[in-house]
Amino acid sequence: MATIEARLEGDGAVPSKQRHTARRVFQRLVDARQDQVSETSVRAYVAKAKWRRPIPPAAVDFGHVSAILADELVELWMFVMRRSASERALLHRVDGNEAHEAS
Repeated sequence: MATIEARLEGDGAVPSKQRHTARRVFQRLVDARQDQVSETSVRAYVAKAKWRRPIPPAAVDFGHVSAILADELVELWMFVMRRSASERALLHRVDGNEAHEAS
């Protein structure tokens, strides 16, 4: 199934909406080589292959944010993480103190 690995490898540089789905990988295998393989087995292989791939880098920042809660100005801590530019995924988390443990 080296062909599947090659197709998924090329997906790292394209936006997430343009990446291969397991169904598309299956269709390309059948179209290109008329392989006798089930879609279920291709889906299982693609799922495992995606878990083995390295996690893309992220930019992380931590700082203060002010908010009004119950008519009172409160100083909070905000954690911001942005995944690689190709994914454009953001994670924001606001806590009452900076001692929150990663889970």
